[in-house]
Amino acid sequence: VNLELRVVDVESESVDWSEFGIPGPPPSTPVTALIGTNNKERRSFFIRHWEPAPTEEELAGVVSSPFREGLREQLLNQVGVIVHVPGNNPKRDDLEGLLAGIETEWDEKEKAGISRVTLDRNDPDEEMVLSFLGIPPDGPDWVGVLFGRGKAMDPWTGADINESELNGQLETLIGECSCLTTASGLGVDLPMVWTEEMDSQMEFLREPLDDEDTVALAGVRNSPMGGGPTLVLGLLFGSVLVFGIGLFVVRSRRQAGPLVTHSGR
Repeated sequence: VNLELRVVDVESESVDWSEFGIPGPPPSTPVTALIGTNNKERRSFFIRHWEPAPTEEELAGVVSSPFREGLREQLLNQVGVIVHVPGNNPKRDDLEGLLAGIETEWDEKEKAGISRVTLDRNDPDEEMVLSFLGIPPDGPDWVGVLFGRGKAMDPWTGADINESELNGQLETLIGECSCLTTASGLGVDLPMVWTEEMDSQMEFLREPLDDEDTVALAGVRNSPMGGGPTLVLGLLFGSVLVFGIGLFVVRSRRQAGPLVTHSGR
């Protein structure tokens, strides 16, 4: 798991609490806080806290969840997954037909195809996912394209959700790479457990590059965007296993206690 452990003294004047996504020191200690990192926007955000520490079951929910398990299986051999979070203030009644039409179109035009799933914005088991996607308990419909190892492209909400924009994002995933966009610039990484064996199960979206292209693009492949058997796969799947999460525990000088963690990749 991509976690970084830090010890933080709650009384130290040198602590920059904004680095942990909170305005200042917690009112009581010891406390364990869960912090996320949005690499695209280069910011940290608070998810939740425990006093004094999480249980093993709660920690297991940090690493994985039913939604992420299902998403991982879908992403292995598909161009992407459209995630719909129904709105409750207000709610669009035409989205089911719109999204079904996009799914059918892509299943016909691309061998790998796409799938779509629905996520409950108030599901307590999916607190991690909802926090990283920035979805509040109340709000309009939310639709986003996820791909690779769990990277979410910029979402669309309410009246802005339309077929043209969603198709445009999906076209980006199968198009030729111009290498003008960094991997982090494509979206936000969900905390996903991923293994090398899963990488081996992925299908090529395009045929591997020939020797001449390999030489010409060698410099690109060695860039921070990550390498891969083809330029497309290098772009789509160049993220780390579990991205941008951290636990930190704050203690005061007068109390012996747990530690502070934060993920900063």
